[in-house]
Amino acid sequence: MKRLNNRSDPLLKLIAVNLFGGAVLGAILATVLLVFDMADLRTLALSGDTALTAIVMLFVCSASTFATAAIAGAIMMLAVSDNDEISGNAPMELGCGADRH
Repeated sequence: MKRLNNRSDPLLKLIAVNLFGGAVLGAILATVLLVFDMADLRTLALSGDTALTAIVMLFVCSASTFATAAIAGAIMMLAVSDNDEISGNAPMELGCGADRH
């Protein structure tokens, strides 16, 4: 029986790396939004009684959005092996086909 906490599983590693990368990118974007006060977002967030709640929500929502987008993009970019059946949901090959083996 295969253990669930196998650290060498490539799919879990792919998900973990993209989760972390997307969350960091989302946190960086939220920081840029607040530092440069784009659309008066920092002014609006700090003007109310719940400034900490607004800033935490901005960071959590940005991090989770970018993390899930990074994971989804990585999973959609996985190649279909030659042994797998090609279904209607398989990714299309684009280009002139010069890079084929």
